[in-house]
Amino acid sequence: MRSSVQFLKITATLAVAFVILQTGLNACSMVKITLNGKTIIGNNEDFSNPDTRIWFEQGSGNKYGAVYVGYNNLFPEGGINEAGLVFDAFGMTNKPLKDTTGKLPIFELDLKRKIMQECSTVEEVNELISKYNLYFWSHSVWVFIDKAGRYLVVDGDSRTIGNNVYFVQTNFRQSEINDEKDITCERYLKAMSLLKSRCEVSTDYCKTLMDTVHTERTLYTTVYDLNAGTIELCYFHDYSKVVKFNINEELKKGNRVLSIPELFPEVTNPAHTGMIRFKSRLDSLAFHFTASDSSQRVTIINDLKKRDYTIHIMENYGYEYLHLGEIQKAIGIFNLVIEVYPEMPHGYHFLGEAYMENKQYKLALTNYMRSVELYPNDIDGKQRIKVLKELLKI
Repeated sequence: MRSSVQFLKITATLAVAFVILQTGLNACSMVKITLNGKTIIGNNEDFSNPDTRIWFEQGSGNKYGAVYVGYNNLFPEGGINEAGLVFDAFGMTNKPLKDTTGKLPIFELDLKRKIMQECSTVEEVNELISKYNLYFWSHSVWVFIDKAGRYLVVDGDSRTIGNNVYFVQTNFRQSEINDEKDITCERYLKAMSLLKSRCEVSTDYCKTLMDTVHTERTLYTTVYDLNAGTIELCYFHDYSKVVKFNINEELKKGNRVLSIPELFPEVTNPAHTGMIRFKSRLDSLAFHFTASDSSQRVTIINDLKKRDYTIHIMENYGYEYLHLGEIQKAIGIFNLVIEVYPEMPHGYHFLGEAYMENKQYKLALTNYMRSVELYPNDIDGKQRIKVLKELLKI
């Protein structure tokens, strides 16, 4: 069994599953083109949390370094490693996996990093993940693409390797489609129509494709040139402005995290501006309100409950504090999640993680037990309860 220190460093797998259940499916889009030995990949990330990040993790020994993109909870939503292996995920309705018997347990974040540190081809990814229980991918489809342009689609118990010149993935399970005429996703149909009429392997053409299929919720776009080893990053569906990264050069600078909105100060994203004000409001609720403000507090909390994105922003904000090492502030935000959503398991699970990180094991155990009571399928919570009982000698 892993040490308790390693265990405490794991970000909760349920963060993603809970968010999908609460806020609805993402509307992300991926396009892959391989021609004349060159592979270009574009991806639009569509979601409700505008506090986006790009970060760099160096490799060591025989481990590859990698660049990840995602949100302020630093849970990788996509990325590329030094070998040119790219991945991204697409939210789906739940489809429980059956192929779990005898498979090794692993946390989702650990598996993502293991893949990106150890694999260079989709065949290597397929061999590696076949060893593990992938129950946490029941709510998503995962796509891996290597430098040769081969792609692996992981859809529940289905794993398919393909090598077509171009490939498109949006938010439907292609493994369940018997006839292309049954496909109704507008973004998929637009991309395929363009590719069938004109197919070029260039980053400019790829950006044109991603522009064509973007939505108003497209927060950032990544365009990967696997042969050149570069990432072109666009923000808030503005494809006229690009920040370009050379993967190897950036990894030499060390581990670091960059705020995507701050890389594009000239691009106005009202959602991000509003998010900054919203986080300030959460800080006031969590850390500055007094008993004399109780009536105003009730009014604000009732208002928060009406907003469908509230729990997602709050959870990510709590994780941001955890990554910054400000554990007491993370505890304050997660307690606020429970106050706003006392009937939901989210806050209890995340608060348990914060208390566990702070070595307040009894409080961690209490909250994980409440999470499991509300959500019996909280497998991570059950595993942590087992570890906590061992630590507390219960």
